[in-house]
Amino acid sequence: MGLRPITQNSKRYTQQEGKWTIQATPQIVPIILQAGAIISVKPLIKADGIVVKVGGDYLVSPQTLKDIQDSKNPHFDINQTGEVKVKSVIVKTGRTVPIIEVKTEGLVKKISEQDGKTPFAGVSEVDFLTETDLVDGVPKGLIQQIDYTLTEDGTRPADRFLLSDLNLDADYSIDQLKIDTAQEDGTLNQDKLKTFLTEINARLKVLREDFNNIKRIHYLGVQPTGSTLTTTEYIQVATAEESDEGEKEQLVIKESRMVNLGSSIQTGGSSIPPGSTTETPTIPGTPEVPAQEVKREWLVDYNPQTNFADGKMPVYKEDKLQKWPMKLPKEVEKVKDFTIGQTFTGKKIREMEGRISVWEIYDFVDKERIIGYGYADEEFAVSIKPKN
Repeated sequence: MGLRPITQNSKRYTQQEGKWTIQATPQIVPIILQAGAIISVKPLIKADGIVVKVGGDYLVSPQTLKDIQDSKNPHFDINQTGEVKVKSVIVKTGRTVPIIEVKTEGLVKKISEQDGKTPFAGVSEVDFLTETDLVDGVPKGLIQQIDYTLTEDGTRPADRFLLSDLNLDADYSIDQLKIDTAQEDGTLNQDKLKTFLTEINARLKVLREDFNNIKRIHYLGVQPTGSTLTTTEYIQVATAEESDEGEKEQLVIKESRMVNLGSSIQTGGSSIPPGSTTETPTIPGTPEVPAQEVKREWLVDYNPQTNFADGKMPVYKEDKLQKWPMKLPKEVEKVKDFTIGQTFTGKKIREMEGRISVWEIYDFVDKERIIGYGYADEEFAVSIKPKN
């Protein structure tokens, strides 16, 4: 912007005690310019020749402030320097440096919305530009963004965030497990079998907990906790080519697979080749369980006999339904409804009148916690099928 000194009749202008006096000759009544309200500015930005209003703060560059002070010109000022009546019109002097306002209300709202989403991405902490360290009461990140926007040589400010380290480095393999459980006489060694199953269970427990942590993050936005939790700090600058493409739904891919043990449990020298379908190894004394009474994932589907596409399976906190039609005490709390196309983890525990199946429903993260009991009218409303 540079200096803007008075270039015409500068001797006519005098300044004293916050007012300007303009007088051509002693015989002419002088014009008195009384200074208006003083705007307190903060020399924090790089862009010259402009004032940026953020909230109650007015930001200028150090050079712009120096130019105004050194110019000593009532017509070149951030503040209103006075009023002059020209015929019937009041003309205000000063206030010639342009002021633009940055409104942060929408930005704060957007940041608040984003704060609720970041945990679902495993982000434990993020520094938004309004949450950075203060410089003379103004967030440093906001100052950097203004400089980047208003100056040609401004650099995009870096983003800082912390990601939770899940430390998924537990030993899940079972390749090195000793699985020979046979004695010389061909009988099953129960102690060896117990050791083998205990080791399997220990590794599965760690695997299950890690997997549950992943689900807690991506489904519930709950960050992992514990003494082993660590985070990694990232400080990165977005590239100019990056842009928002609108809202996108979060995608979570779930996958499960059976692990091939590579060998069978040895019982008296006989073995069952992996993948064989002619015989299934069982542990002596283990009763067979009907398929529907095994805890697993199920799909709520429409009943093909009625094609009742808007059917549902209600879930209640307690299992107190004893007969149909459904009449539950008022104090029994309803948990939710599973509608056509939804899945749940559970198992069937009984039937009523040959048409209503009763299901134990488990939490989708903590598979050991029962959240309620579902009542499926499989004769008319829905059909419960194994998922996949």
